[in-house]
Amino acid sequence: MQRVYDLFGTIGVNDLLVNYRLSDPQNLMYFNSRRMTSTTAAGNIDPFSFSVSNGGNVPDHFANINDAVDHWTGVAYRSFKDRFADVYRRPIEERPAAFRAAWNDLVANDGYSTRGYMRNKLCYPQTVNDWLETFDAATGLYDQAFVESVLDSLDFDWPNPQQEARPFQNGGIGDWHCIDGGTDHIIHNMLKRITKQPHLSSRVTHIAETDNLGAPMSVRWSGGQKNYSQVICTPPLGCIAAIDLQEANLTFGQKIAVRSLHYDASTKVGLRFERRWWEDPTFMGHGREFTGGQSKTDILIRVCVYPSYGMGVPASERPGVMIASYVEISNSDMRIYLPATSRSTSCTWAQDALRLGSLSQSADPQADADLLETVLENVAELHGLQPEQLPQCLDYHAYSWYHSRHSRGAFALFGPGQFGGDECPGHGEQPPFSMFASMKAPAANGKLRFAGEATSMHHAWVLGSLNSAWRAVYNALADELALRRQLIQLWGIPDEETKIGLGLLQAAQEDGRL
Repeated sequence: MQRVYDLFGTIGVNDLLVNYRLSDPQNLMYFNSRRMTSTTAAGNIDPFSFSVSNGGNVPDHFANINDAVDHWTGVAYRSFKDRFADVYRRPIEERPAAFRAAWNDLVANDGYSTRGYMRNKLCYPQTVNDWLETFDAATGLYDQAFVESVLDSLDFDWPNPQQEARPFQNGGIGDWHCIDGGTDHIIHNMLKRITKQPHLSSRVTHIAETDNLGAPMSVRWSGGQKNYSQVICTPPLGCIAAIDLQEANLTFGQKIAVRSLHYDASTKVGLRFERRWWEDPTFMGHGREFTGGQSKTDILIRVCVYPSYGMGVPASERPGVMIASYVEISNSDMRIYLPATSRSTSCTWAQDALRLGSLSQSADPQADADLLETVLENVAELHGLQPEQLPQCLDYHAYSWYHSRHSRGAFALFGPGQFGGDECPGHGEQPPFSMFASMKAPAANGKLRFAGEATSMHHAWVLGSLNSAWRAVYNALADELALRRQLIQLWGIPDEETKIGLGLLQAAQEDGRL
């Protein structure tokens, strides 16, 4: 996280940070047609009646204990999380080796999906897996890599509560923030710091390696072409797949990875009401109102996020804009929350996002009407209201990342085996292939490199993008050792990288192993 703080300090974003309320005691949980506050749910055994004895299908000895979901997911994740926590209890000089050991221990289980690990390693019944996924993730996410679930759990719940033992050596650790005015301030402030401005609205269509000795990399875009000494390619993999790379000399593994590495789906729906009714005790009932945080449910919208800004004005006088459906809400362990308006938003992942997203950004006006009607009905149901009881909805906006031509997917979320490869014995002497490692390695004889959150272990986070950018620049400076030293002096070395490891990546690419 220090890398994110350093960037924000350099470009002047720190002054725009607003405290974000991750939760409120009165936030709601609505599962299995049972509604209660998160505080009430936390104080009860099997509060939503998932156990067999309460009419569900989860064996009683799983469901009928305190904090059952946290307990059983903890059994699956805790030993791996503790290995990473131990890294930052060690002296600084021992941390790279300890981090690599913790990572190797985790990736040794990369052949498992989360569901497969819980079923085959822990013998959880299928009904237990479905129950845990309902509260711990989004529909279908347990079919993705177990490694991803552990990393996600680390991001949101670091195992050591002592701040000084955490990796983020900065004040305000554990705090959550949003950026006043939105995260595009990061981009705009970065642009102010560079002398050469980017070409905008210019879609790259072709990248090729040529025999031009001084500038071997040819880049063609809509309206132009130019040769460069090196190219760093940063679009999401779904967009890279649309670029003609036939002459870019990608390795076989890179071609497979660009096509195959899994991206999650995500859909947001923002609703703008005439006032913040969830903060109004006269509307919600005295003692039932809440400020900020998020409510969760198993109906279609899944998560409803409430604004954390504009707190000094009475609720009845403020327009209420909520994220009425969205699950992915943050950008790093100093949680950088994206939206910066008083909006209630619905947020969804995975299959939930695909289903809701099918109604968004459609040319069919009836789809828009269906989307708004469905989301308003879900918001009312989550809050124990009838749709006609909701204050007037003045506007709404829906966005599905799989419907965006600029992303073609929300963020990398790898499937089983895509981090570490095939570790099964009996398949010859060839080292295991890793799609992840192949995307970190250079192409075009060291002149083309890939960056972006998909090429970092910190998927979906600003930190992942920054770490990948560091790696790409470090490798591009192979013939500029003084500049490499300056890069390390200014920005350090990311926790997920070592100079030895970067050298091994280069060697593996040259040997044809990636």
